[in-house]
Amino acid sequence: MVENTLKQGLDAETLLTGLSFVIKQKRKEKQLTQEDLSCDVGLARGYLSDVECGARNFSMKNLVKIANGLDVRPSELISLAEEYMRRRAD
Repeated sequence: MVENTLKQGLDAETLLTGLSFVIKQKRKEKQLTQEDLSCDVGLARGYLSDVECGARNFSMKNLVKIANGLDVRPSELISLAEEYMRRRAD
């Protein structure tokens, strides 16, 4: 299913799956806890946990907040998410 989706472009669910993975990976690379990042960006730790688990369909505003907290552009997170999902489909 993921492979067919990638040939046609990513759907929202697939992109959210990739974003969840990338956000968690970037947070760990920065050696931040969920608590650290959530406090830095003004989101509840439980909300951030849901984002990282793929249980939350988060807004563009919150994507920007998270990206800023990770010192990356939102477009970089999206690009990395697309790349991750393509690798996973191979």
